[in-house]
Amino acid sequence: MNIKNEIMENNIVLLVIPSEYYNDVLMKTVKQIADEKICYITINKGYSALTLLLKKNKVNLNNFFFIDSITKTVKAIKDAKDCKYVTSPNALSELGISISKSVQTYKPKFILLDSLSTLLIYHNDNIVTKFAQGLINKFEATESKLIFTITAKDKTTNLFKNLQMFINKVVDL
Repeated sequence: MNIKNEIMENNIVLLVIPSEYYNDVLMKTVKQIADEKICYITINKGYSALTLLLKKNKVNLNNFFFIDSITKTVKAIKDAKDCKYVTSPNALSELGISISKSVQTYKPKFILLDSLSTLLIYHNDNIVTKFAQGLINKFEATESKLIFTITAKDKTTNLFKNLQMFINKVVDL
């Protein structure tokens, strides 16, 4: 399946990825869209670990801007040229503001949030749903394509059930 085609044809996409293949499938997806500007919001891996993984998978990072919501939970760090650090995954308002500012400044073709499943560790379904809906409302009329990821096991959550009506395309991988 050409995931890029699915994303290009739809403004808002939810990728449902089996947990056991999550990193592999995500890397294949990122490789397909890496020729365009990407705002990569990471909830489950720090910037350093994520960029190492991307480089290991031969992904050119020149088109990336990262928002890292995990690193500051373990150490104090200043923003980098290509990365904004958010306090923690608990700080959804801060995360939302950082995403908005980064998109205004960087003007990415793709906004990738990795992952809604990880946000469910920090928040209940309703809060994560409202956060995702806020992003959808903010970016659905823009040139940017919004990509959410979720693990297949979370298809039974209220988050998945509630988001389906706001997503243009759900892609089971």
